[in-house]
Amino acid sequence: MTTIPRSGELAGVSISQETRLTEAETWPVPMDSCRNARFEMTRESSIPAPRAEPTLAAGKASGSLSAIATGALAALVLAAQATAEPRIPKSDSEVLGKVPPHSVARQAMVLGTAVAEVSSPKETALAVRQLIDQSRTESNPRWLGRAQAILNQQPQAQPLPTELRLLRGIIRQSLHDFPGALEDLQAVLREDPVNAEAWLNLSSVHLVRGNFDEARQAALHFAPLSGKLAAAVAACAIGSVNGQLTECYHHLEKALTDPGPAPPAVRAWALTLMAEMATRLGKPDAAEKWFLSALAVNPTDSYLVGAYADFLLEEKRLQEADNFLAKQRDSDSVLLRRTITATRLDARSEPSRQLRNRMEARFLASRNRGELIHHREEARFALEVAGAPERALELAVENWAIQKEPADIKILLESAMAAGNTHVQKQAREWITSTGYKDTPLENRLRQSTGP
Repeated sequence: MTTIPRSGELAGVSISQETRLTEAETWPVPMDSCRNARFEMTRESSIPAPRAEPTLAAGKASGSLSAIATGALAALVLAAQATAEPRIPKSDSEVLGKVPPHSVARQAMVLGTAVAEVSSPKETALAVRQLIDQSRTESNPRWLGRAQAILNQQPQAQPLPTELRLLRGIIRQSLHDFPGALEDLQAVLREDPVNAEAWLNLSSVHLVRGNFDEARQAALHFAPLSGKLAAAVAACAIGSVNGQLTECYHHLEKALTDPGPAPPAVRAWALTLMAEMATRLGKPDAAEKWFLSALAVNPTDSYLVGAYADFLLEEKRLQEADNFLAKQRDSDSVLLRRTITATRLDARSEPSRQLRNRMEARFLASRNRGELIHHREEARFALEVAGAPERALELAVENWAIQKEPADIKILLESAMAAGNTHVQKQAREWITSTGYKDTPLENRLRQSTGP
């Protein structure tokens, strides 16, 4: 699932509580042209209840607020909390933790242990946010398990404080427990209806599940609580997967020329979405420009790194992809793309074999932990590395039942075509038609297929 700016990244640029963005400022096309929906700009409207998952054939629109968004939002909150008044040790001899130099992960782990023993919700929230941030940086869900463990130590007889319930919702979202995430985020918004982070994450969850109208409603609540550029990106992330790709591309391009006081992580979010939209419009030169601009702002974001590597692979620039990935942190997403690249360069080489073994070991460890977050990646591995299209299709269908982002429809169709499954191809094409989803390279591939 794609990330959205880390919590708090918009805190310093929030629009006044009384401000209402106009329709033109928020959405790339008039709202009355958005299909099958009625939206209101007021914050007082009810919070949508979760809906049942749509079937493959009848699914609504998919998409996600770019993965970088939750991250940008979280960074400012974390920074703000880090500057809050610290807890003063009872004596000079008290040891709070021994942290190796330059180890954010270790620091978060020590802080988490201390919080479990000490207590304040503010300290707990700081520790959990650090662990969530580390999980995103490394693309490693194991840090989320530690964050969950800290939250589980809160007194069971008392309601979870709003801030901690928000963080639990974000963790559940990251682990693809979308019903649980919706429950927590909606509870937070009942307590705090002007919580920008909760609205943005709620919109993201609905998009990932394919609940397009609900995603837009949540994004409309988010808009007046955020900066101008963030509101534009949130709107375009939705419109770009629902028949408004070209309009959104031009709208966000214009917004980037005068973004207002946008933090770097929000700008990286916008630039990444521009690159993704350019790719789906069949504009590889423009996509490369946007990707490189985003990487210049945020060179270590795991989602962005993976997206650019996928772009290089799509363009068959294998040696460039290999060189780029060799410089990145050894996360699961980077390892998968390194394995795919090595397989395409020379499937029989020793480096290819070693990478395949390492990737298989990570998938096994993830399954043993009961995680459901790697179905899409496993499907790609089965299709592009193992040469097992039937297994790839099985995983892609399971993944589609959980989430419906652009990468999900892509692996679903590619697996169905490779496996010769015309039934799934037909259902996927019907979904594309019904939602107005556009992806020029994928459409070209479909036209070349022998399916219906």
